[in-house]
Amino acid sequence: LEPFAAFGWEERGGYGDAYQTAQAFAASARAGGIRIRQSTPVAGLIVDGDDVTGVRLVDGSTISAETVVVATGAWTRPFLAAHGIDVPIEVHREQIVMIHPGMELGKVPVFSDLVSLQYVRPDVRGEILFGNSDLAELEIADPDNYLNRADEAFLDLTVDKVGTRFPQFTDAAITSSYAGCYDVTPDWNPIISTGPLEGLVIAAGFSGHGFKISPAVGRLVADLVVDGHSNDPRIPESDFRLSRFAEGDLLKTRFPYVGAGEMR
Repeated sequence: LEPFAAFGWEERGGYGDAYQTAQAFAASARAGGIRIRQSTPVAGLIVDGDDVTGVRLVDGSTISAETVVVATGAWTRPFLAAHGIDVPIEVHREQIVMIHPGMELGKVPVFSDLVSLQYVRPDVRGEILFGNSDLAELEIADPDNYLNRADEAFLDLTVDKVGTRFPQFTDAAITSSYAGCYDVTPDWNPIISTGPLEGLVIAAGFSGHGFKISPAVGRLVADLVVDGHSNDPRIPESDFRLSRFAEGDLLKTRFPYVGAGEMR
């Protein structure tokens, strides 16, 4: 267990399946009368003066709306730039490696190592998932053209970090890998904000940790759409306003991961 000096145990901690959760959200929305149109790419906003009045689809058709929520993830910056709106979001490529430990582990907890900056969690078929928490070197990516698996350097990093922390994994084997894109803001916290145009709400820049706060995100976005402000004092809209970046008032955590660039 070297070189740890302290440990924290969260008995109720764990992980969730993002895909199944999203499907559950969608099913609940449909049950409430919401229409979800998949495979319907949007080309841009429809703007009348300083008001957003809807969206124009790639096929040329339009959808009128009093409010448009832009939640376009890694594509948010170019999408809004076409309308003269700058959001400070960079796209970073992040990699994940799946490992079979080569031994029976029993019940495996979610493990976050703030010394060597890695995290692991259990997955199906007795495998574990490995991710890197070191934000010192970030890989800028094109969300439309990037390597969707771990590269050789990351595989070597995985072997080094996992082998150091779990030396008993003498028969471990890498079984697969994948990569995706994070939409990252300067303070690694999301933009959930009304925009400079009336009728525009922005929900983007979740920096790799949007899934776990998604219930609160949904509540805040709904409040912004209906009332223009948060109705829950636990979720102040001022924390996530777009203007905080121009104001130099970045959102900081009380307990930063010092070794990870104080970003989480």
